[in-house]
Amino acid sequence: MHALLLPRLPTPRPAPRARTRLARAALFVSLFAAPSASGAGAPAEVVVDSARLELGAILPGVEPELAAIDLGPAPGAGQARVVTRGEVATKVREQAPEARVPEVPARTRVVGASRRVARDELARWIAAAAGPALPRGVSLEAVEVERSVVVSPRATVDALPRIRIVKREGAARVSVVAALVRDGAVVARIPASLRVRVSEEATRPLVPQGTSVRVEVAKGGLRVSAAGVALVDLDDGEVGTFRVSRTGRVVRARLTSADTALVVER
Repeated sequence: MHALLLPRLPTPRPAPRARTRLARAALFVSLFAAPSASGAGAPAEVVVDSARLELGAILPGVEPELAAIDLGPAPGAGQARVVTRGEVATKVREQAPEARVPEVPARTRVVGASRRVARDELARWIAAAAGPALPRGVSLEAVEVERSVVVSPRATVDALPRIRIVKREGAARVSVVAALVRDGAVVARIPASLRVRVSEEATRPLVPQGTSVRVEVAKGGLRVSAAGVALVDLDDGEVGTFRVSRTGRVVRARLTSADTALVVER
């Protein structure tokens, strides 16, 4: 019995249109498929809220001696920077030459923590800071802020310097610039307008010319005082001239209360 040998048929090749579809599918996969573990892929992302960026922020659990490696300035609120593996290796070799460079992602996107503070909230912050800075006899009626601001969630309003008011009884406006700070560093400055009410008391000096006060001198840990007389009208915090009663000597001193002045160095 003889076996029937069939002729070997050629392998069918895709039609030109089919080949085009296959090429398109391959291109789609290469562009949009998830990268393999060894590919670059999207950078890892961490959020920080500090002025400087340390290795421990992008690599939690790293050895304590490496966690404090300084990678440079941290991004500001709402901003971002990318830290590469090469940057990390360079910083480790510079700051800890004996340490082994740890395994880190190829790229890490570092984002500065942020929140938007609305105008009414800023106005409340500035009102709280303005109270202690207003002269006696001046009351705060309203605070107006023109814009909101994006800052660190830990930002607070710094103390305002003493606010100077025109000594005229009635309603008045005064402009201030409030500093928002984080960890003692200024992160934003906010202009604001204060509406205040100036009383009759505020139009009079705290210490009129000729008032007797205690003039103090402080040096190191020592402080001595003597009776003196104000030679000019003064308000709290202002510097003026005083005559020491016992010696007749004239000195410059800063008024620290209604009955005390502290000599300032020339």
